[in-house]
Amino acid sequence: MARTDLPTRAAALLGRLDEALTAAWVGHKRRRGRLRPVAVLAFRGHVAGGRLHLRGRVLEEPGITRGSDTDPWWRNLAAMARRFASVEIPGATVRVAAERAAVEGAAVEPAAVEVRTDARGYFVVDVAADPPAGGRDAGERWLAVDARVLDPLARGQDPDGPPARGPGAALGPAPDARFAVVSDVDDTVITTGLTGGLTAARIVLLNNARTRVAFPGVAAFYRALREGPVGSGTNPLFFVSGGPWNLYDLVVEFLDHHGVPPGPLLLTEWTLDPRTLGSAATVEHKREQIARLLDAYPSLPFVLIGDSGQHDPEIYRHVVADHPGRVAAVYIRDVTEGARDATVAGVATSLAAAGVPMVVAADTAAAARHAAEVGLIDPAALPAIERDRRADRWPVR
Repeated sequence: MARTDLPTRAAALLGRLDEALTAAWVGHKRRRGRLRPVAVLAFRGHVAGGRLHLRGRVLEEPGITRGSDTDPWWRNLAAMARRFASVEIPGATVRVAAERAAVEGAAVEPAAVEVRTDARGYFVVDVAADPPAGGRDAGERWLAVDARVLDPLARGQDPDGPPARGPGAALGPAPDARFAVVSDVDDTVITTGLTGGLTAARIVLLNNARTRVAFPGVAAFYRALREGPVGSGTNPLFFVSGGPWNLYDLVVEFLDHHGVPPGPLLLTEWTLDPRTLGSAATVEHKREQIARLLDAYPSLPFVLIGDSGQHDPEIYRHVVADHPGRVAAVYIRDVTEGARDATVAGVATSLAAAGVPMVVAADTAAAARHAAEVGLIDPAALPAIERDRRADRWPVR
């Protein structure tokens, strides 16, 4: 066996150990009658090419409540610990049903599929689905989804109780969408300070969705992008992050609380396998997910938004190279300085040579002004974005 194979084999062994420990612990709790009621989470999905793409998870109810502005740090830390100490339910059968369009007003059975959770409690749905109808808001197009666990043993201490159910939704871009937006989350939408070491740990671990800070102007900018230059409200947003699925509820609550338009979240699995952790795994995940979105919506150009601290410029450069003519603009929030700024400037130069503008700015308003100039947003949206920008905590450099 070559020495270079040792790290790969060790990583695979750790991954299998993680799965075995999860299965053994769940089995032990079931036999002792100590398995709490389970929860089924249907993460926000999307509809493309007449198919529903959705991911979810079945796990023991973690007992996490929504945070408040007055929660002490220790309560936030305890909630974070429960998110990562979750007990996943492997091998559970989940029925996922998506609404279907009625024919001449008659009721129609929803399209449904049964899937099984993997060793870490995840399930993946890829099934034929009708395009979603418009919602109450102009241009809003979400497909209602219902997921329920069918296995009696996955119902916790009461096998005769009702099945665990979780509502979900999937976004389908409207036919008149002009472009799609892909955004990073940490240090792009949420102030995290990932380049700050202990500062980042304190921000992430000791705060909740209501005490975490958004970059002012981001919500207004993203609403303007969703509305587009003519106020149609049909341009879809997707959030692609290297953060783990364990934080899904926290991110969704944060985005909703701060008025950021909803969109599917594409997060990652963190396991004992070191190959799922670190910057290399994040880069691979983001490139793969963005490529899938580009393939799913071949008629739409894309706007990519990220920050300078976590390889987003390099990732987006690869996306532009791999998908020529598909990226309309790149916006990078400047959260770094020194040598890193020189590297990011080099990426901007290479993208400009490829005909793709990349704006690097410390505040949202600068990106918004460029978006208005190139016809991505309505210039009338700039005053609201500018008002929020004045409260931006990052210094303008």
